[in-house]
Amino acid sequence: ILELLRKMKDRHGLALLLISHDLALVSEVSEAVAVMYHGRMIEFGRAQDIFQRPAHPYTSSLMECQADFQHRWDRRPLAAIAGSPPTAGQESTGCAFAPRCPKADAGCTRNVPPATTISAGHWAACFKPN
Repeated sequence: ILELLRKMKDRHGLALLLISHDLALVSEVSEAVAVMYHGRMIEFGRAQDIFQRPAHPYTSSLMECQADFQHRWDRRPLAAIAGSPPTAGQESTGCAFAPRCPKADAGCTRNVPPATTISAGHWAACFKPN
């Protein structure tokens, strides 16, 4: 199906918006990636930049939770993101990821972080990007 969508996109000059939790798939078919957490876009950039140099702690955490071809279950369990995601309708005054973020401080819970430029075309909404 993805190959068919890719051919139609190329043939007709279309854009393709793919929404997925499958990071391996996203890395294969995407030119640009937007990472979202609790309904907010928290990082955006070229797929290569996002996957090689994730800037938001949530993006980095997602990358650490993925198995690779060399993963050995008997030697190392997959990483997990500590805590629980916010529930639907739960409001946050600051960064929604702050309660789960290892880098968060009091400022992260009080204020929504603005988009910070990481490199040309790559930004992260974080007070303490990687």
